Amino acid sequence: MGLLLISGSVLLLFLSYKLVIQPLLSPLSRIPNAHFTSHLSNGWIIWQRYQGRENRAIHDAHQRLGPIVRLGPRALSVNTADDLKVIYSDRFDKDEFYAAFANYG
Repeated sequence: MGLLLISGSVLLLFLSYKLVIQPLLSPLSRIPNAHFTSHLSNGWIIWQRYQGRENRAIHDAHQRLGPIVRLGPRALSVNTADDLKVIYSDRFDKDEFYAAFANYG
């Protein structure tokens, strides 16, 4: 019984962190979400892709929310060249993968 209580408490703490604390502390939290679940998972945009409505859904989100929209916990959509330059510049920490885009900054 004690192990079950400890396991449940650990699971509750983990879910609280992943679903509440981490999304609030993320640097991306200031970017508007395309869908109310976008800060939690990629499920919404994956569903849009499955339905064949990805481009329309992203376009509609940009129309409502502006030039930068959050599609998932770590996924953004940008629709202006100036904002794209900001994202690919050296102002943000990036994986080595992004070195191929250095000419945009």
